Amino acid sequence: MKTDWTTDVKRTGQYADVNGIKLYFETHGAGRPLILLHGGLGSGEMFGPVVPKLAERHQVVTVDLQGHGRTADIDRPIDVRLMAGDIAALIEHLGLAKPDLVGYSLGGGVALQTAAQYPTKVRRLGVVSANIRPDAIYPEMRAQQGQVNAAAIEFMKDTPMYRLRSAVFRCRRSSSLRMPTWRRRANTSRFSNCSVADCGTAAGWARAGRKAGTRSRSCRA
Repeated sequence: MKTDWTTDVKRTGQYADVNGIKLYFETHGAGRPLILLHGGLGSGEMFGPVVPKLAERHQVVTVDLQGHGRTADIDRPIDVRLMAGDIAALIEHLGLAKPDLVGYSLGGGVALQTAAQYPTKVRRLGVVSANIRPDAIYPEMRAQQGQVNAAAIEFMKDTPMYRLRSAVFRCRRSSSLRMPTWRRRANTSRFSNCSVADCGTAAGWARAGRKAGTRSRSCRA
């Protein structure tokens, strides 16, 4: 199913082993490097509609952050400071010369932290809908964020975020979605019958619950 976030651009993804995490990324086009960082519960595919245009003048790198999209979760907090280290390591892994960073929401926080911690690795920032301090968010909105846990999945099935992850269920009918359970993380290597382009999209879905302190498991082979 095609959503508003996706296009028919062929997936060209790879994994980078950085900081103990297998970070999924895609590269499109050539020119000055530009890294795009998605929002919470999303993936690099949310930039799908604009990637072809950006790739006309840039080497565009989209990244699936920890516990999102095709990047499986690992045993550490979802923390923009730690994810900034992942992006800095990816920049070095790819040999990029001071790329520009554009981040939306969660990705904006990661972009800000990357520039603050690793200023020599970043040229320019584009930050959208991100906050520097937790108290910049209205208390009632923080309360709503606390309700985004595993129990909220039923209410989110019609959203693009959920649809981006639906391919994994088509790949392995034998896999089961269990919400919530404890500790065991999804691993894209479990989906041995599928290509990288089609599978692993549920790897970070359960993380929606863990962001609110709920442990959950997304898939079991």
